[in-house]
Amino acid sequence: MGGNMAKPAIPKHHHQSPPPLLPPPPHGPREMASLPIPDDLLPEIFIRLPTPTDLVRASAACVTFRRVVADRSFLRRYRKLHAPPLLGFLNPHSGFHPAVPPHPSASAACAVALAVDFSFSFVPAPATSYRWTVRDIRDGRFLLVSAGHGFWCGETVVCDPLHRRYIRLPPIPDDLAAMVANPGFSETFLVPRWNGHDDEAAAAEETSFRVMGIVYCEANVISFIFSSSTIQWRAIASHSWSDMLPGLLSSMEERLFCWR
Repeated sequence: MGGNMAKPAIPKHHHQSPPPLLPPPPHGPREMASLPIPDDLLPEIFIRLPTPTDLVRASAACVTFRRVVADRSFLRRYRKLHAPPLLGFLNPHSGFHPAVPPHPSASAACAVALAVDFSFSFVPAPATSYRWTVRDIRDGRFLLVSAGHGFWCGETVVCDPLHRRYIRLPPIPDDLAAMVANPGFSETFLVPRWNGHDDEAAAAEETSFRVMGIVYCEANVISFIFSSSTIQWRAIASHSWSDMLPGLLSSMEERLFCWR
């Protein structure tokens, strides 16, 4: 036998076997842990929800979500970005007519019809034999006056039929009433909220209201305003109908939309 031995030839039909397959991990593929959403991004996510119903569902998920959704500054932002849904029409004679299917607000309108007292049974009857009639509607508040009378005779109430709360407005003080000679046409309406960017002022607007009364008198307009923060009437300088026309038209247009 020589020192150099020839290696045995490998048959051409023989192939090397592939490496054995490794067994799968015991718990399947590793999942990436989801990163927590920073609290300051939650309002930016929720404000993009299309409907208030989606917002309520999100708020029910956890305490953190509810705290974000219930924040007054967030709700003001949401209301500015999303128009309120049409829930129905209120007729002074036949009551509230909620939206019905297939209208998208039908379910919410049905809930409103059950929760809100549109008969105003919680408001005491007027001192006279007249009944309350709706004069204006704004921001969830109703301005009621006794038929045939108004703020000039002291029969005026602002109420919230959802929470069944009301405030009876006092009559015009004698010193202010003396400013009016031969009163003619008069109008009363709720003053729109201030749409500024000051959060403190906006928060104050949500918990307070103002009622404006205007009286046509000898070719002039005399204006009075009642503020819930001071609980009193005061006179406002006004020299012609054009001074009060924007607020008056806004009130009339809203009533026409709601009543007709």
